[in-house]
Amino acid sequence: MSKRGKNKDSGMDDKFWPSYSDLMTSLFFIVIILFVIYFILSQKYKHEVSITNDSLATLVDKYKKITGVENSLKNLENEYFYYNSDCKRYELVQNFIFPPGQAIIPSDAEQDLVNAGKNLKSIIDSLKGKDSIRYTLILEGRVAKKWDGTEQLTDSKAKQLSFERGAAVYNLWRGRGINFDEYLCEVIIAGSGYGGLCRYEDSKEGDNKRVVIHIIPKVGEFKIEQ
Repeated sequence: MSKRGKNKDSGMDDKFWPSYSDLMTSLFFIVIILFVIYFILSQKYKHEVSITNDSLATLVDKYKKITGVENSLKNLENEYFYYNSDCKRYELVQNFIFPPGQAIIPSDAEQDLVNAGKNLKSIIDSLKGKDSIRYTLILEGRVAKKWDGTEQLTDSKAKQLSFERGAAVYNLWRGRGINFDEYLCEVIIAGSGYGGLCRYEDSKEGDNKRVVIHIIPKVGEFKIEQ
């Protein structure tokens, strides 16, 4: 009896150890797979954290540059320009009005325009080489509607006349030696006709026979390396 019992236990042992070995082998491979998954996820997380840090650094750099641009443009607030907070732009202190239907700058306004142009060029030139900032200078001519609000010119003629008014300021500056650095400041002549943002209205409609000077900073591109 005892011998048969011993043989029976031995048979159970023979079956147990191979099964146990298979189980441990399976567990080993499961651990390996889990480790690989963990490693891949951890590397992905580190990469995402790195991108997030780069993004934050880029945003901080962008904020500093924008703040620097705003501070530099504050120099425009002087005897020639003022900041129109309603229209969010700088405008001439000594504004002038073109004669109806003409693009001729009044003689009594020429010197003020020349002084303003020299002042603007001096300020922009002083910013050269600072944070790779460039500027776009837009000379936007406009026309006014009649006193009753009607448009006396066709849209195409109104835009042509307004463009000629912007060109008149540009040509005056060029004729007086006011030439903006092409690398630092791009000059664009535009004519919005009866359009344009932040126009004078109602009783001040006639004041739209003018040129609006826009100074737009171009901060540049901000790239995030991935």
